[in-house]
Parts: sequence; C-alpha cells; structure tokens
Amino acid sequence: MSAVELIATIGLGLLPSLTWMVFYLQEDNKHPEPLGMVFYAFVVGGLMTFLALVLQIVFRGALGSALGANHPFELFLFAVVEELIKFGAVYWFISSRKEFDEPLDAMIYMVVVGLGFAAVENIASLGQTTTSLITGINQIAKLEILALRFFGATLLHSLTGAIVGSHWGKAIEKWREVSKGIFTGLFIAILLHVIFNYLILITGPIAWVISFLVFVGFFVISDFEDLRAHDA
Repeated sequence: MSAVELIATIGLGLLPSLTWMVFYLQEDNKHPEPLGMVFYAFVVGGLMTFLALVLQIVFRGALGSALGANHPFELFLFAVVEELIKFGAVYWFISSRKEFDEPLDAMIYMVVVGLGFAAVENIASLGQTTTSLITGINQIAKLEILALRFFGATLLHSLTGAIVGSHWGKAIEKWREVSKGIFTGLFIAILLHVIFNYLILITGPIAWVISFLVFVGFFVISDFEDLRAHDA
C-alpha cells in the first residue's frame, strides 16, 4: 500500500466515526465539552481497540479449537471484552478529570470513546482491501465496506456507548447507586452487541441489521433528551 493509499484509507476510515460524532455532540448544546477533551477521548477509544484485539486473539487461541469460529459463546465473549474495555477507558482515563462534571458527560464520553474504537476497526477493515483505491479498481468495494461500517459497526459502538453512559449518567443524576446503573447499562450494551453480531451472521440482507440499530437509536436519542433536560 502506497503512502497516498494509506492516507486515503485512514481518512475514509475516520469518516463514519467523525460524522456520527458531530451528530451526537449536537445533543450536548447546553454545555459542550472542550474539543481537546473530545479529541483525547477519541484517541483513547482508538488505542483501546488494540487491547481488545490482543485479548480476543488470546481468547480465540484458547477456545477456538474447542468451540470453532463464530461460536455463540465466542460472540458473547468478544462483545463483553469490547464493552468492558470501552467503559474502562472512560472510567479510568476520563471520569476523574474536571471536565467530567455533569451526568450527560457520561453519555457523551462513552459515545466518543466508542467512535474512536470503531474508527480503528474501520481503518483496519478498509486496509484489508489491498487493491488500489487510487486507480479505482476496487473503489466501489471500499465504498461498500465504508457504508456498511457507517450504518453497522460504527453506529453499534456509538449506541452501546450511549446506553452505558445513559444508565451511568442517570444514576449520578438521581443519586442512586452508580455501580448498579453502570452494571445495568453494560448488561444491555453487551446484549445489544451480541444480537448485532448474531444477526450479521444469520441474516442475508444487511437492511435488517440496520433497521434493528435504527430502532434502538430512537431510544438512545430519547435518553439524550432526558439527561439534557436535567442539565443545569
């Protein structure tokens, strides 16, 4: 892959995440987060992708021979790894900072970390298409992958992050046991992630998977509105 192709691949890989990030950040229009912190969270999320990959390789090596590829338990385990790592990134690297000062921030930073995570996955997926983007030989194939990642995995990571952040933020807002709110959010996010992975494997038309995510998205937007309404 030439330098020009590499730059194009990185740019295209970032595009779905950046587009969704602009959409979500518009929901935080009362007290928008500093762009420096948003960038920091995005980078942290991207770096977490490599940790998740290492753990998934280890688990696949340990269980692959016994279960086989794409076994339901493997899909569950991979979803658990990714969702826990994304939450851990926000909890350990962001929640203790002074910018994390209102319940809605839990939702915003979980989404941004998830989009950073998805961006690295997008770049890797596009990079696997080795024929030249510049000559146009496989340009359509790359754009198809990009479209599927935009409405598929990238949207998924933003939604699961938003779900965890929503329950976390509501627990903070209502002075409830925060750990219980986080656990509930993680449980729902992991379940959503597993269903997505399973649908990708068993359904033919990707439209069914996208419709499922869009359906979930309506509830997520409602959660944003709920937290924003109580944002002082």
